[in-house]
Amino acid sequence: MEDVEKIINFAKEVFLRNSFHNPMVFVKGANGKVAVELKNFGDNSYQRELSMLNTGTFVACKRNVGELDIVVLVTEAWMSTNLTMLPSRNPKRIEVLMINYLDVSTQKEKSTVFRVIRNKLGKAIELRSYMSSDSYEVKGYLLPAFVKGYRVISPAHN
Repeated sequence: MEDVEKIINFAKEVFLRNSFHNPMVFVKGANGKVAVELKNFGDNSYQRELSMLNTGTFVACKRNVGELDIVVLVTEAWMSTNLTMLPSRNPKRIEVLMINYLDVSTQKEKSTVFRVIRNKLGKAIELRSYMSSDSYEVKGYLLPAFVKGYRVISPAHN
């Protein structure tokens, strides 16, 4: 997972330099690597899932990745500190940089989360390690949606 560590370090560097990180998908396959910025990621879970499905299809149409190895999603988010409350309703929510990644061959998904610390002017000054999924399993819907979109165009083992 050396590639994932490089992506995590790159994402942290971009975030600290710009104080934001646009949603991006990084893809590594048997024949190459690509990164795609998600310009219209969506305002709700349905739109985000559709965006990932379409991005998978888009990447497959380029035919430069080959059979998928790893798919990584980098995005900013709000996280609730109270598990019974949506972040949008929690005044104590925290800003995070999330990096989710899927090993396509094993279908194991992992997540690394960094809490964003900003100064009084709003500039990001630190990313604190907040959570890593090394000790638990993650099951999201966005990365599998990307894979599904990709396989519509490039079925596995062709």
